Amino acid sequence: MLRWTYVIPRVLIVSIVWAFFAFGFDPLLRYGVVMTGESTVGARVDIASLTTRLYPPELKLTNVEVADPGRTNDNLFDFGELRVRLAGDPLLHREYFIEEATIEGLRVNADRLSDGSLAPGEESEGGGLDLGPLQDQLELIGLRWYDELAATAKQELDPGSLETVQVAKAVEDEWKARIDDLKLRIDELQERIDGMKDITRVKGEPLEQLDTYARASDDLKQLLLDSAQLKNDIHQLPDLAQRDVYRIDQARRNDTARLRQRVQQLPLNGEAISKSLLGPQMHERLQSLASWIGWTKRYMQAGEELEPALAAQRGQWIEFPREGRHPKFVLQSLTLTGEARHGGQPFAITGHLRDISSDPQLYGHPTNWEFAVAGPDPFTVKGHSDLTLAQPVHEITFDWRTDRPTEMLIGKDEKLAVRMSAPTMTFGGWLRLDGDQLTCQMQLRQPTLSATLSETSEEFAQQWIAPALTAIRESDATLNVTGTLSDPHWTIESDIGRQVARGFQQVLVAQVDATRTRLIAKADAVAQEKMAILPDFANQHAQDLLAEVTSRESRAKQVTTKLTGGSLGEKFNLNRVLRR
Repeated sequence: MLRWTYVIPRVLIVSIVWAFFAFGFDPLLRYGVVMTGESTVGARVDIASLTTRLYPPELKLTNVEVADPGRTNDNLFDFGELRVRLAGDPLLHREYFIEEATIEGLRVNADRLSDGSLAPGEESEGGGLDLGPLQDQLELIGLRWYDELAATAKQELDPGSLETVQVAKAVEDEWKARIDDLKLRIDELQERIDGMKDITRVKGEPLEQLDTYARASDDLKQLLLDSAQLKNDIHQLPDLAQRDVYRIDQARRNDTARLRQRVQQLPLNGEAISKSLLGPQMHERLQSLASWIGWTKRYMQAGEELEPALAAQRGQWIEFPREGRHPKFVLQSLTLTGEARHGGQPFAITGHLRDISSDPQLYGHPTNWEFAVAGPDPFTVKGHSDLTLAQPVHEITFDWRTDRPTEMLIGKDEKLAVRMSAPTMTFGGWLRLDGDQLTCQMQLRQPTLSATLSETSEEFAQQWIAPALTAIRESDATLNVTGTLSDPHWTIESDIGRQVARGFQQVLVAQVDATRTRLIAKADAVAQEKMAILPDFANQHAQDLLAEVTSRESRAKQVTTKLTGGSLGEKFNLNRVLRR
């Protein structure tokens, strides 16, 4: 006889379990996958549907969208379907071992209909590696070579720096001071003569004024001696003028010789120019490459978060016996196909990931992955991350070629802004991160390259740099980076700096020749003007000054006559008394 009290409870239990797996398991698992994905990416993850099959264990996700954390109105990627085949035995031990997974209909950087940002407080740790210190070094170098060049050129080619101009100005100042001094000495003579005149007006007996007359006579003799010295100094003015003419002419010859050497004096550092022109472009590619490693590290940590989301509220887990320890999550193989868009054109994408694990040291296999983009801009990137070592090692190699014109604006508006244009370009290299130690080599090849100056650049750049940029024909550059993430050291090996330097040298020859001719002409003009004026200036002032001194001497003699032979002399012969 059928015992309903035995059957009904068991049927109910089976029905509840069936209902849970039929209607509740998939939504709960979908919720867990969404939470894990958002925590990993740092942006919204949407899954239209998730279905499972228990035997053989399979999982299918459809219409999945993963927002770009940097541009939340776009998707980082989305795909139509993900099929996952899991190993059955690990599930009995609450472990996810994905034997094979396939993504179809992948699209990269597609538009998104809704905002993909997370709600406040849901932000994750984010993505790629920070190469900010390298960017800081680029900004520090920046246009320093141009600033030094402009400062030196402006100083060297400034007419005010001409020795001729400086010497002519010094000679002019010296002559002004010399003439003022001579005039002052003449005025002092006049004052002394006027003092002698006062003696002739002295009243009283001559014998009472004997000492006064004696001092006056000595003063007059000294005055005449000083007058003679003054006349001698004035007679030397023409000779001094000839000496200064020679000084100005020598300065002119010095300017002529120095201006011919100014091209070699201007700083032309080819390496600094290469870093300035290629550094920003190289850094942009390097940052993209580093972001791949950053995202790889971040995504591989996702496996650690994939613990079973269905924790039992009551009862206990039944542990099935198993030898050894195993990772909680393993993705053995993932194949993907899809498309990416660039310039509105779709390109086919293929990719393969192998051996992603939540515990790489326990799993014992490094992670390898590769992606390839077909089309007119073929791109391949391969990665290798070995977390089985005590010091994790990440490596990426890549190769990119484009037959599309590329353009990049480098520099600063209103100073020096250079537009670099190339019809084709190849870019390849590798990056290795060993713990915090960074090594990298990147090669940029542009068989045809043109550089033009932006119209917003300053006048000096338009005059001197713009013609030099026409010397740029191609670019073959290698970037080497060593050091650490916080303190990278980098060099650029490229001929582009030497191309600019050679072109700049040619421009300098033409520009400096023209400027030199102009400056030498100015030096000659200044020298000829001063040399022509100075002798006449000296002679004219000599004549005028001599006339004034002669006039003063005549007045002094008149005073002497009054003291010795005039009406005062009739009363008392001063010379006879002094002789006695």
